[in-house]
Amino acid sequence: MEGRERRLSDYLSGHADADAFVARLAESDRSGLDRSAERALGSLPRAIRPRDDPWRERRGRLEELRAALAASGGRMDAAVGHRKAAWVAGGSALPLLRILSAQGRIDEAAALARVALSHDPCADRAALRGLLASLSRPPAGWDAALADFASCPSVGAFEDLMRFCPQDVFHQRLRGAIAAMERLGVDPDVVFRCATRWGTTPEAIGMVEEGRVSPEVVVRRGEEGPREARGLWLGFAAQAALARGDRARSVALLSEAFSRADPAFPPWTSIWWIRDRADDDLHGLLDAAGVPRVAEAP
Repeated sequence: MEGRERRLSDYLSGHADADAFVARLAESDRSGLDRSAERALGSLPRAIRPRDDPWRERRGRLEELRAALAASGGRMDAAVGHRKAAWVAGGSALPLLRILSAQGRIDEAAALARVALSHDPCADRAALRGLLASLSRPPAGWDAALADFASCPSVGAFEDLMRFCPQDVFHQRLRGAIAAMERLGVDPDVVFRCATRWGTTPEAIGMVEEGRVSPEVVVRRGEEGPREARGLWLGFAAQAALARGDRARSVALLSEAFSRADPAFPPWTSIWWIRDRADDDLHGLLDAAGVPRVAEAP
């Protein structure tokens, strides 16, 4: 017991990487050290908000140790859980993302990488961006190909760029390409058309809600898709119009979206989004145009 507690104290008082620390231990010592770390975690007071936790650093170090111990024993689900807890406690997301990537959990790793990058400040921002880019397994010359595309962008050229992308990483490479197009200054309307070539993406919806894409482009995109989804695209166009301050166009498009929508695909998300931002005058215009209130949703 004393030996395990001493080793735990040595780890907590030093600056050794958890994986390197565990690698130096005899296998017989690891399970006992894990129990000691578990008890130490259980003894720490719980904070209402993680960022206000005075034991945040110690909690994170203990979770990192338990993650390393779990990984050394092949208990990868437990290692992932501890790495998540260490990240929440203020550590880096990189060790967690590396485990997920090694397990082939690409979409999960990419989603968490984007969450980590959205934080400000963000530890290891450059490394996180590099890892996120690597998850889509880009071919040699990919960055140069994107730069060439950005000099003369079109939907057809983008289809050619994505043509031989493996299906298991297609979604991640698409999202990475969208971000690159925006960094390279491609016209937002073209970015939107490329981003929605195979359906919607979070980036495309964000462009709509921020008013960066014209309503007309959204309407044309809807006309190219299945008739059943026409009401949804008209709803997105109504959002784009409102985001640009064109209330009359937004009301007209939302009314058309509701009247033309397939019963299986009503534009309730767009109705909610616009109603949530409406003042009394806009609510009145929507009522007069036959757009229902959100409370009337089935």
